[in-house]
Amino acid sequence: MEYHESICGWEKCAEIHKLLQSYGYILTKCHGQCIYHLPGLEQELQSLGRLQINYDWHE
Repeated sequence: MEYHESICGWEKCAEIHKLLQSYGYILTKCHGQCIYHLPGLEQELQSLGRLQINYDWHE
């Protein structure tokens, strides 16, 4: 899934982020890309590079 505030607006992005969090997903950023995943799967992402785990989507 791809979303960006220039496409759907800041409010919709915030709504999507909160919805994904409510389902138990956390946001990890890697090379500027957002990856939502279930807690505990960070180890599976380590091969992608430097991870910023539990990151806020708009930072």
